[in-house]
Amino acid sequence: MLHANSQLLVDTLVGLPLLNGRYSGLELVNVVGNDKRGFFSLVFKAHDELEDRAVALKFFDIDPQKQNRYRILCFEREHQILVLLRGASRCLQVMSDFMVFNLEINLPGQSNPIVIPAPYFATAWLDDDIDDYFNQQEAVDAISKLKLFNDVVLAVESLHSRSIFHRDVKVDNLRQQRSNGRREVVAIDLGTAARCDSPPMLPAYGQPVGLLSYSAPETFCGLAGNRSIAPSTDMYALGCMLFELFHPDDFPSALRFANADFDLRVSALQSRIGAGTHDGERMEAWDIEAPRLLNGLTAIRLSSESSSAPSAIIDIVSDLILEMTRANFRSREKSFARVRKRIWCAIRILENVALARRRSQIAAARRQARNEKARTRALRNASRLPSIAPEVA
Repeated sequence: MLHANSQLLVDTLVGLPLLNGRYSGLELVNVVGNDKRGFFSLVFKAHDELEDRAVALKFFDIDPQKQNRYRILCFEREHQILVLLRGASRCLQVMSDFMVFNLEINLPGQSNPIVIPAPYFATAWLDDDIDDYFNQQEAVDAISKLKLFNDVVLAVESLHSRSIFHRDVKVDNLRQQRSNGRREVVAIDLGTAARCDSPPMLPAYGQPVGLLSYSAPETFCGLAGNRSIAPSTDMYALGCMLFELFHPDDFPSALRFANADFDLRVSALQSRIGAGTHDGERMEAWDIEAPRLLNGLTAIRLSSESSSAPSAIIDIVSDLILEMTRANFRSREKSFARVRKRIWCAIRILENVALARRRSQIAAARRQARNEKARTRALRNASRLPSIAPEVA
C-alpha cells in the first residue's frame, strides 16, 4: 500500500489532462495491489504529445520514509547516466530533461498552499518483460533461454563498455524490444548504477545497494561502493539469473541449502572487513580473510532430476554458473565475452543434438517407408502367382 503522500501524488498526476504541457493519459504501472516494483520510485506510462509516442515517467517517491539525501542523489545521478547513454545500443534512452512537479496542497489554516517537489524524468517506454522465461521455464525450450541470456549479458556488457555498472541486475530490471529486426534486451532502473570515475556517495556502505538476494558477498562487507569491483558484482547477479533460468529454486536458497553455514561465513567476513576505515584497508582485509573463510563451500550444480537443463549441456552451464558466482570476487569470471562464448557453445551442442535427432527420425522414416514398400510389393507378387493343382496319382 502506498503512503498517503504517494497516493496523493498519483491521484493528482492521473487526474491531469496534460503534464508539463506534454504528457497525457498518465497511468501508474509499477504498483499492482500491494506489489510494488522499484522501492524508491513511482513509474507511469504516458503519451508524449510532442513526439506522439509512449514514454515512461519516473518520479521519485515522496513517501517521507524514502526522503533521504542518498536516494535523492541516486535519482539525480540516474538521469545523468542516462544522458551519457543517449544513442547507445542496448541501453535505455532518456527522453527529457530532469524536471520537478510541484505538488500543491491546501491545508486548513494556511493562506497559501504548501508545495512538495516531486522530481521526475521521461524515458523510452519498453513494455515487453522477460518474466515468462523464468516463471514458466518448463514451457520455454533451452535454446530460447540460452539466447535470451546471451542478450541479457550483452545488455549489461553494453553498460560496462561505457564504464557504467548497474549494480542491481535482476529480472525485474530487464526488458526486451525489437531493433532492426532483432531482439534486444535493455537494462532499466539505473537508480543504483554508477560510473567508474564517480566518487561514492557515502563514506561507507554497510549493505548492498541492490537486491539483497543477488548481492555478492563482498557487498555485505563494506565494499558495495567500491568501483573497481562493481563489474564482479554484476557478474555475480548474472550467474544467479543463469541458474534460475533452469532451476525452480532461487540461487540464494539453493546456495544456503547446500551450505548451511554460508551466512555465518559472511558474518565473520563482515566483522573482519567492515571495520576498515577506507576501501584500501577493507581490500587488504578481504585478501587475507576471504580465501580462508570462503574456502570449502559446496558448489551449486544443475542436475537432470531437479532442473530443466538438457543433459547434453548440464556440465557446461553448471561450470559457468560456478565461475560467475564464486564467493570470492578475486576468482570470479570477469569476461563477458567468455561467458557468451560458453553460452553459444551450449547452444551449438543443443542445435547439433536436435539436428542429429531430426536426421535419425528422417532416416527411420525412410527405412520404414522402404520396408513398407517391400512388403507391399511382396504381397502383390504373391497374389499374381498361378495356382498349381496337385498331381493325381
